[in-house]
This record gives sequence, C-alpha cells and structure tokens, in this order.
Amino acid sequence: PFAKVFLATNGVYQVTSNDFDQSFSFQQNAEDALVQTHHLVDATPGFSVAGGGMFSPHVGAGIAMSRLSQRTSTSLSAEIPHPFFFNSARAISGEVAGLEREELAFHGQARMVATPSRRTVLSVFGGPSWFRVKQSVVGNVLYRDSYPYDQATFESIQVLDAQESALGFNVGGDVAYFLTARVGIGIGVMYSRATMDLTSGNDKQTTPIRAGGTGASGGVRFRF
Repeated sequence: PFAKVFLATNGVYQVTSNDFDQSFSFQQNAEDALVQTHHLVDATPGFSVAGGGMFSPHVGAGIAMSRLSQRTSTSLSAEIPHPFFFNSARAISGEVAGLEREELAFHGQARMVATPSRRTVLSVFGGPSWFRVKQSVVGNVLYRDSYPYDQATFESIQVLDAQESALGFNVGGDVAYFLTARVGIGIGVMYSRATMDLTSGNDKQTTPIRAGGTGASGGVRFRF
C-alpha cells in the first residue's frame, strides 16, 4: 500500500527581485510632462499550502497556493514644462516608500515521487500557474513652484492601485523526512514565472511587470 493523499504547509522566502520601470506623461502648461520611475520589488517572505493525490507510488497530481505581500518603494524623475516658456522644462526627482504589493498564485502540479527509504520522500513537480498581482504605482506627480517658476520641487505622488492577472508556469522539487507514518518535515525549492501589463499613469499606459521567481520553502508534510 502507498499514501494516496499528501498535504504540505510552508513558510516561503522568494529570493528573486521583480523590479520594474514605469513611464508616462501628462499635460501641463500646454506641453507634455514626462515621468520616469523605477520600482524596487525586493526578495520577500510568504507562505504556501499544497495538496493532492497519488495515482501510484510514483505518480501524482495536486495544486498549491502561494501568497506574498510586501511594501515596495520607487524613485522617480520628471520634466515639468515651464508656465511661461516652451522647451524649458524643470527637472524634479524624489523617492517614495510604503507602496503596496500582493502576489497570489495557484499552481497546478504533476508530481513524480521516489522513496529511497521508508521515511524519506523525494518529489519533483511542475505545471501551469495562475497569478494575480495587486501593485501600487504612480498615478500622477505632485510638485510645487513659485514665481518666476524657473525651478520646481517634488512634493508627493498620487497613488494608483493597479491589479492584473496572467497565466505562467512552475517547476520545483521537495525533500521530506517523515517522523511518523503520517507527519514529517521538508524543504523545497520552486521556480515560477508569469508576465503581465499593469495599467498605470494618467494616460493609462501599460507597464510590463513580472510575477513569481525562485522561492525556497520549509514546513510540515502530511501523508494519508
């Protein structure tokens, strides 16, 4: 006989950075103000749960859910048109912290399993993934200036909460050691990836971003 059901709960640390650039323009003083931003999306912790069934001692299938949530930051530069003179834009720059990002994913996984010993289980898996990303981006730039308007100073940003989803893929492996017949501990690694376009800026331009990356995990394993 073999265990027909498996479950896993994990703490996850995604080591991949998913930085992205955003650019847009808006009308100001009868000219286009140009804005360029660089968003920092660093490595971050999260969690995952997975479960499924075995068709034989060595072949199975399941689904995993992972969630990452973090605060991101952005640096920006902009060219603000002069109110009196054409082609005399004022340069401003600034940094903003505390933007929000949430990444939720569901991973379908075909699974191959080997059992070198009664307590040790080795697994490799892969399949399609569905990602949903919520990301705060720059909707507009707020600045201040005063007569004679030859200089402008960055003040803050208008935050736009964007959301998009996309299909991708996942592949990975796991090593589990069972302390009893049903309960064990394990470590694993998974690489997943999807790309999508977020609508951003007052001109509704799209910004390409990445979701997923390389994640290391560890937690509790169950089999029944």
